[in-house]
Amino acid sequence: MTVLISTTEACFNQRQCDDTMSRAWWRLALNITPSRISLVRELDRTPTEWSAVLALAAAAVLIIPWIMLYVYLVLGASWSIASLAADSTIDVNIEAFTPEHNDQYVCVAKKLDEDVSYYLTKFSPVDNNGAAHHILLYGCPEPGKKDQPYWGCGEMSSDHKSSIPDGPICGGGSSGSILFAEAMHAGDTNLPEDVSFQVGKGTEFKYLVIQIHYGNVDKFVQNPQLTDDSGIRSTYQTSRTKYLGAIYLMVSGGAIPPNRFKEDRESLDIVCDPTEERAEQMMVFAFRTHAHAQGELITGYRVRDERSGQVSWTPIARKSPQLEQTFYPLSRPIEIDPSDTIIARCLFNNPTGETIQIGATMKDEMCNLYLMYYTLGGPTLGNNVCFTRGRYHWEQVFEQVPPEVEHESTTLSYPEQFEVAMHLQEKQQMMKAAADGHDM
Repeated sequence: MTVLISTTEACFNQRQCDDTMSRAWWRLALNITPSRISLVRELDRTPTEWSAVLALAAAAVLIIPWIMLYVYLVLGASWSIASLAADSTIDVNIEAFTPEHNDQYVCVAKKLDEDVSYYLTKFSPVDNNGAAHHILLYGCPEPGKKDQPYWGCGEMSSDHKSSIPDGPICGGGSSGSILFAEAMHAGDTNLPEDVSFQVGKGTEFKYLVIQIHYGNVDKFVQNPQLTDDSGIRSTYQTSRTKYLGAIYLMVSGGAIPPNRFKEDRESLDIVCDPTEERAEQMMVFAFRTHAHAQGELITGYRVRDERSGQVSWTPIARKSPQLEQTFYPLSRPIEIDPSDTIIARCLFNNPTGETIQIGATMKDEMCNLYLMYYTLGGPTLGNNVCFTRGRYHWEQVFEQVPPEVEHESTTLSYPEQFEVAMHLQEKQQMMKAAADGHDM
């Protein structure tokens, strides 16, 4: 190495050094191959020029660590904050509440920070003792009752009188917007990575409100010391996602006539025609069905008039409401254009000799299909509810319902029947264990 350094100094001071030998030596000393020789440019510089190069190199050695420290402290901190924001949660739950009667509906509100935009990405029901028949999460401009820890909010269920004040779910004349729903002890729901539901700053929703339906309160009657803390935990981030989502709710009114079972089951159909409010393309990525004890199957379809003149029926949803009533993700999003028609069918049994009404109590029935969707850059729908009144059938709207659709929407396959039977058996075991005071 000493010899190499001496030779280098000689070349600095003797311009007559052989150019060919000098360049060959530098290739060896710097391990520069001919393909990378352009990085060196000119090696036969004066000592002054090489001093300047060395000074720049020394300055780079001193400055680069400070730049790296700045990136770590400043940008790293912002990344950490974003990471923390993505893991932040907000809980809306009732605290130490004892329901007073069957089919009691109770609401609880949580005020949001007016300076923060919340982008909800995950929903986790909290129902430790299985007290709630279902829990709905709403975005509201204001709560139905201000300055109250909770209030009665079962507008359709007024047979019982309770000691707590009554009011609507949302105040200010707004019906709010459903953000999430759970029943049958469903688990967590994660939205797709690039989708969120926005509330707080930049929206009309300044409060989160949960509505809890206590279907059967026998356990609270038997144990007056028992209280409930049910609710929903929402995971959120403060950075906007690529797409904004919402829930489109399809509902049917009507009734199920008596003695309808086996081959003579009753169906309630929902038809949601194109409207001006459905101006954006909807990308449906998950669905949830809801009915009570007599509900057997709920299906949903997209009906589209193709350019060929044919009418296509594309399945969107299919699930027995006797299974966990959570949101089931689709294998891929299904696009629904503003010109498409969305339909649903609820299939019921009624082995009793009495008519069962669609209503809010456990003695009534419900026919609901929830569609989770996002839009491709545009706003979500202004009205996210489609309601069909009374006994209504697809045949009243469409000239022909495909035979395969008619069969699929009125028949549970044998694997589906087995799945429902096993789930109901497991549910009965859980209820028995809870009644005996044991944990499952």
